[in-house]
Amino acid sequence: MKTGKKITLAAMMAILAAAGYGGYTIVKERDLEGLRSGEVVTYKVARVIDGDTFELADKDVVRLLGIDAPEEGECYYEESKQALDKLLIGKEVELRKDVTATDDFGRLLRYAILSDANPLTDNMLVDEYMVSAGYAEPQSNPRDKLYWGILLERRLSEKVGECGTLANIIQPNIAKTIRNPEMLNAQSRATFLLIQFIKFILCRSATIILR
Repeated sequence: MKTGKKITLAAMMAILAAAGYGGYTIVKERDLEGLRSGEVVTYKVARVIDGDTFELADKDVVRLLGIDAPEEGECYYEESKQALDKLLIGKEVELRKDVTATDDFGRLLRYAILSDANPLTDNMLVDEYMVSAGYAEPQSNPRDKLYWGILLERRLSEKVGECGTLANIIQPNIAKTIRNPEMLNAQSRATFLLIQFIKFILCRSATIILR
């Protein structure tokens, strides 16, 4: 290949990468090893940053795909962060890639899966859990749709006001013990939703007073 063609090809690759079409080339070496061997590769979680972001033992930062949790300073940021912390800290997770490899901050964009040692028990899709327990809401991305249907089904309500969603306004003690809120009986679920609605009204009232 002539030098001119090499330069042109390199320039085209750079443009595609900048436009977000080079995602499939950004894969961790251990991911490649897992694909070659057929074995599931897992990574240890060293630190949780917020309700949708955590750091691995190798210092790579992972942003969970398909969900959006409260940022620092927003309502229920601490509850969301603590939930992910208790779920993941010190544990091994499988990271599953969609189309987009990294975001503008260099974080790995991945779905996280917690394996269950019991062969008769389902593994946990962490992204799904955070939505179903009310600590995050689904985040639509036109390119990354691997689990979008599942996450959308887990949405408890539409976004309302500055205090997030009714799904985010959750009783922390209930959330710790409920892995699948849809399994509640009718009476318990009604009580559960009433508590969340009251907390939402109180949060909105506080916001109006502060204004």
